[in-house]
Amino acid sequence: MTSIRLNHITLFLIVGSLLGIFIISLIRLINENRCRFKDTRICSFISKYKKEPYRYSSGLLEQTVSGQTYTGSWAIAGDIEEFSIVQSDTPVLDMVLSSDFIFLKDNASDVWWRQSQNDARKYNIDIPFNPFSFFKSINDYLVNDQTEFAYIQSLACGLKQCYRYQLKNPDLSNRQLFLYIQDDFSLYRAVSAENNNVLDVVVNSYKKQQINPPQNIKELSAQQNLMLEWNKQKETKENFDYLNEFQQDREQVEEQGSTPAVISPSP
Repeated sequence: MTSIRLNHITLFLIVGSLLGIFIISLIRLINENRCRFKDTRICSFISKYKKEPYRYSSGLLEQTVSGQTYTGSWAIAGDIEEFSIVQSDTPVLDMVLSSDFIFLKDNASDVWWRQSQNDARKYNIDIPFNPFSFFKSINDYLVNDQTEFAYIQSLACGLKQCYRYQLKNPDLSNRQLFLYIQDDFSLYRAVSAENNNVLDVVVNSYKKQQINPPQNIKELSAQQNLMLEWNKQKETKENFDYLNEFQQDREQVEEQGSTPAVISPSP
């Protein structure tokens, strides 16, 4: 009889422990999915953005720097991303970022210069647009308790309907960030404005795709600054002007206490 009672007690403790774990997990899940916003469209958007964010996506961009307009395309495929920027059909900047390397196209030839991420970090390289970092920064604001949304209008986004919001946060005191949320609650467009720099990013697809690292490469050593070497090209005046304009805006931003985007691989 004693052994039967012990077995019953053991079984009761096991069932109780499992039930406790289930309840704790359920409460944690509810808290993680709880939305503090009254606007259900924002709640649905945040929930979907967490599940289907920026890991696989592609689209277009338009950037205005000191009155000069540049256009381009971008794509993210897991741990590798790429973007291309032109001005009046003239190539300005082509870059591929992986977890291990940075690839930068030499527009004077068809060679891609490659440098390891570890070596490139020594020179604190800054770039005007990094697809992964851009979308990750939006996600960081979405999970920030100080973030608020101001609804502006409903408008057409191609064949779909969009809701335009301004995302507000104390860290955005010198910058305006507008999000265009489609009626299926996916992000269609994001516009960031800061000083003379306006970045307009459109998401055309969230489909999985593959980005192959460039094959025709020239390896740079740890003693070489990738961007400086690239700017030594005789036929890249447009490249230099573009980066110089971005650098001037960057210095103004730093004087005001905000931080620009830096090259960083997808984690």
